[in-house]
Amino acid sequence: MKSNAVSFSGWAKTNSLNTPYQYIVFTTNGCFSYYEGYEMAFQNVSTNAYRLQVAKSNSSCSPSGQIVLMSNTATLTANSWIHVGFYAGPDSLKIYVNGVLDGAMANSNPLTYAATT
Repeated sequence: MKSNAVSFSGWAKTNSLNTPYQYIVFTTNGCFSYYEGYEMAFQNVSTNAYRLQVAKSNSSCSPSGQIVLMSNTATLTANSWIHVGFYAGPDSLKIYVNGVLDGAMANSNPLTYAATT
């Protein structure tokens, strides 16, 4: 039976500049667009500066079915290791940076998976 919540933690470092997104953790939900069952990624916000993002999408495959949470930390610098974590559950999304809660929001999207995951 697949879980209705997931959490992850680990060390991550972005070393590529001017790349829109660099995925840390990702699973699909079977859609051809808005296909993140859940994901955590670095999002480029300016040269050599990134924020963390967690996205969770339902099976509607549309913008209205996607919830995106951005970290509160203004920028994370490329080539620096950080400890990242996230929780995506039926009640909320949360981002952790270096062990500290760095963003949270309510969530009602069920965790959906592709048929083969």
